[in-house]
Amino acid sequence: MSRFIDNVLMMDTIRRWKGRFNTIDDNDATHAFRAASLGLFNGLIESKKYGVNINTAEVVSRLLCHDLVEGTTGDVLGPVKHATPVTAAAFEAYERTEGEALINLLPSSMRKEFHRFVVEAKDETYEGQMVDVVDKLDALIKMNMERKLNGVEYETGYRAQLKKVQTVYENPSVVFFLAYVLHDLDYVTS
Repeated sequence: MSRFIDNVLMMDTIRRWKGRFNTIDDNDATHAFRAASLGLFNGLIESKKYGVNINTAEVVSRLLCHDLVEGTTGDVLGPVKHATPVTAAAFEAYERTEGEALINLLPSSMRKEFHRFVVEAKDETYEGQMVDVVDKLDALIKMNMERKLNGVEYETGYRAQLKKVQTVYENPSVVFFLAYVLHDLDYVTS
């Protein structure tokens, strides 16, 4: 069980966006907090404003834990993970195996929930889809901040991520985010 807790405690040492020049430092712990906060925001927008039946606590729990396996695997850039279908399947299998090994360190009474939070975080349930959505929105926010100070490195990625979010996700909270929130984040950080 201590190895599981070690992974949690090491989240702030797992650097994100490796291989790119970063003006704004980012790590898995910061990402998990940002994503959980965005998940809470989006979940409440969906349930309170649009009447969607969503378990916001489940979304937040999954977002807090969805990258815990990176304490073992490290953070591998998306373009590397998804370079080919074979590579994507191999990384998915590897992360699933490592996630299950991590969950098996917990008492049996906790494994079912943590399996959902860690291994099945982005499953086909609405909550799992929301985890995927929020993960993409957090990347969009990060690239938006970076492109203001480092446009060469992040502008193309920002545009590609924005297009993906606009064309793939139709959740009410995503439409709300794109219409009312994103433009307010279009600022120069300093």
